[in-house]
Amino acid sequence: MAKLPKPRFNLKAPKAKSETLIFMVFRYRGHKLLYSTGYRVHPSEWNFKSQRPVQKERRPDLWAIRRQLDDLEAICRAIYIDANYGQLTIDQFKHELDVKLGRVQVEPEKPQISFFEFVELELEEMNDLGMRKASWGPYKLHGDILKRFAKDKGDFTFEDVDWNFR
Repeated sequence: MAKLPKPRFNLKAPKAKSETLIFMVFRYRGHKLLYSTGYRVHPSEWNFKSQRPVQKERRPDLWAIRRQLDDLEAICRAIYIDANYGQLTIDQFKHELDVKLGRVQVEPEKPQISFFEFVELELEEMNDLGMRKASWGPYKLHGDILKRFAKDKGDFTFEDVDWNFR
């Protein structure tokens, strides 16, 4: 079995006279992802062999950048593994990375069915699976009680069903 691909971290301008951007290169299955980390270091503070900042006594921020790069490497590998070992396009991979790093906000999906439609579907599934009525009967009873409650107090959604509602 092949080894997991490892992200590489390079400086955008390794011979620059001032701080330069660190970017990640991740190659997998013939794809090449270039991703900006958003971190900057001076080339004299960069270890080109380990591809991490050099730890200096008077620069604790370099240690923090090193930790962030380690975390980014772990996230990158996790996405690769979760995507069935690289079955993502570069754009999909980049989007997943942005989501994991909080650079892109993803709105949670809204339920497509109402709470009571969900209850009915669950009861039908229990019946279709061959459960005895004695087993799924109490669920139907509670579903009917909730429907009567909704008629009296007003309809409610999945978000309304919380610990206080219980």
